[in-house]
Amino acid sequence: MSPSPSSIEDYALAESGDKWTSTFVLKAKPVAAVGMYVDGLGGVYGTQKIRAVIYRDQDFIAMSEEEEIVAGDEAQWIMFQFRGEIPPFDGEYQVGFHSGDVAGVARVHGQDFGGPSRRQSGGDLYSDGPSDPFGDYELVEGSFRLLVPQFEAYVPLSTTSLTYISRLPFAEAQAALKLRGTRRASRHLISLGWHGTKTDADRGSFAVVRADGPLVGLLGKRVRVSIRGRRSRIVYAYVHALGEVAEDLTLTRRLFQELGSLGETTLLAAVEEVDDV
Repeated sequence: MSPSPSSIEDYALAESGDKWTSTFVLKAKPVAAVGMYVDGLGGVYGTQKIRAVIYRDQDFIAMSEEEEIVAGDEAQWIMFQFRGEIPPFDGEYQVGFHSGDVAGVARVHGQDFGGPSRRQSGGDLYSDGPSDPFGDYELVEGSFRLLVPQFEAYVPLSTTSLTYISRLPFAEAQAALKLRGTRRASRHLISLGWHGTKTDADRGSFAVVRADGPLVGLLGKRVRVSIRGRRSRIVYAYVHALGEVAEDLTLTRRLFQELGSLGETTLLAAVEEVDDV
């Protein structure tokens, strides 16, 4: 079970080019993602990119897709998704984060037991990816350990229908639909609305595109829908139908509520196709 926010007191402030990792003894199936508890309360303005990393001692194993943390973001669990399959764990690993060039926005939470942790302070340029090998590091004094209790199993999407996945409980559906990242040059600014069961009977992570609109090519695809503002908000959906809707794309009420109020009938959003490979 994930700890409640009230039980999480310590954090690692993500400076530019930092790597922080903690040791985990893992014997598990291949994974698709790891979860960390992150906020944007380290700075008063700006955004900072971070990614999850896995090492085995000095040997680089994997890095995740990056996430962008906005100053002022409240603490939340973020699942950092890896591209493709990571080999099964078998032993002791260093799991943590690599932070981007804007310093001091993101804070990654931990707890005061199970440490110490490793820190490579500002020595690993973010733009060219995490170093291999890990490189020199310092041990963080005390017993601080990053809080990374969530390891998500890898399930090849080719073995599971997107309709089935999109009908799963919200968190599970979002984690599965998110796999593989987003297709380059597929981003479109769109008008976004929501629909009820009179338009489409499915209530899960589904989207409908306007039958005579510009997004008909997304039918049958997974998409990433995002709203930018003081806090970035993102959902993933399976476009499984065309419809007589007013907006370019509509989401189920459950998905739309992650982005805005149901009182807002139309939002300006960005949509991107999610890779299938």
